[in-house]
Formats: sequence, C-alpha cells, structure tokens
Amino acid sequence: MRERKDVKWTYISPACDFQAEGERTGKYILGSEELTLNPAGESVISYADYAIAMIDEATKGSHIGERISVVKA
Repeated sequence: MRERKDVKWTYISPACDFQAEGERTGKYILGSEELTLNPAGESVISYADYAIAMIDEATKGSHIGERISVVKA
C-alpha cells in the first residue's frame, strides 16, 4: 500500500492485549509501527476504545498513508 498514490489508507494496529469485553474509556494513545506501551507499561486496548480511535482517524485523516498503533491511555 505504501507505494500506491491513488488510495488514501491508514492501517491501525491494536495493542497486544485486545480486550473484547474491556471498558470504554474514550481515552487512548496513538503510536507508530513499533510496539507502543502506555504509562503503566501495558499494551492493552478495549474493542470500544479501538473503535473510537478508528472513527477519529477516519474523520480527521491525521495519518494518511501510515501504519499506527493504539493503546489504552
């Protein structure tokens, strides 16, 4: 995808611990392609917060043509 110029894309990787039943906090941290840890040293995100991050990125378009990660704040 990185070589395509005719497509707007963003790849969002979830944290290592992707919790289906996790709490929705509305707070998250965006990282890069590397493993991202929150201040507690965790790589965790709930499905609900991951969905919020996806919608935020879709509407803001802040990371077009990038791969990013998301973890619980």
